[in-house]
Amino acid sequence: MGRISSGLSGLSLSHSDTGGYTMIKKFGLEYLRSKELLVRWMEMTAVLDVIYRTHQGNLPEDSWQVYTDDSTLSCFKRSIALHKLFVPYRKGILGRRWLTMAFRGTSRTTVSILPFFVLVMVSF
Repeated sequence: MGRISSGLSGLSLSHSDTGGYTMIKKFGLEYLRSKELLVRWMEMTAVLDVIYRTHQGNLPEDSWQVYTDDSTLSCFKRSIALHKLFVPYRKGILGRRWLTMAFRGTSRTTVSILPFFVLVMVSF
């Protein structure tokens, strides 16, 4: 939801630290990055983020990393390849957005993050 509202506000490019940054292991609380969380976040980053950026986090020894085991490293490799496949899509969307703004002579906000079904239904 935050990505959609930021796109409508004119902030159409976004990314996150894949896997998150802040982990807690104090005061009886233990919120650490698990393998499942990291793998799901890598899948999301591959499709949604404009920059694929991972981060070890503030507790790297206690949290799951992309290099912790071979299966996670393999998933990381696949998600990077998927992210690369979206480069032409992102360039096309951003190019359309720039052309729309340039021809209208306005800085009017247009959405740069669009689901695929919208691209099929809407002509630019």
